[in-house]
Amino acid sequence: MARRSLSPLARALAYRNRDVVEKFADRFQLPDAEAAAIFDDTKRWLWLCSLPDRPKLFITSPLVVIDEMWHTFILFSTAYVGYCESNFGRVIHHQPTSRRDRQRALRRSARDPEGYARQHRKKAERQYRFIAEKLGDETLVRWYAEYPLRYDAAFFRRFGIEGRDIEPEAAALLASLGPVTPAAGARGSASPAASRRRYAGSPAS
Repeated sequence: MARRSLSPLARALAYRNRDVVEKFADRFQLPDAEAAAIFDDTKRWLWLCSLPDRPKLFITSPLVVIDEMWHTFILFSTAYVGYCESNFGRVIHHQPTSRRDRQRALRRSARDPEGYARQHRKKAERQYRFIAEKLGDETLVRWYAEYPLRYDAAFFRRFGIEGRDIEPEAAALLASLGPVTPAAGARGSASPAASRRRYAGSPAS
């Protein structure tokens, strides 16, 4: 199939970069095939970030492995800029959380813990719905149920990265899905249809 006939997502996913995959695989002591699957999910995340109808998207603790692959891709700056401009018409910038951002969040949480938690939950639910709508149930489950189990805080501490344990909203999603066994590789085969019906029907509060 000619590249120009592919959908925007398929075109973005068709990109390959062996150097990025191998650098990540070496850094985190993973098989190349597993690193390549994480790279595919990072391209999915970048595609989401390019969409004009996206809500504000956040990398939270379940997605740290995607964030680390994003960092790796950015190190190859010429390739990264070329990929973004070719597929999205602009560079997708990475904006990390600053110390001031964290301090502001802590102050808001201290002033109104319930209100802050409610707002945080609304944002998480919007993001879950958007991911499921654009990329499907399987991606939602892989990112928020399988990845946090396979690439948890203990995994990242082995490489000098201070990770956080699974966040409450991701834990709630995981609980709603029932027992999920981490796949042997990074891409498992969960069947979340019934769980999504429960999730999609629950209004943000």
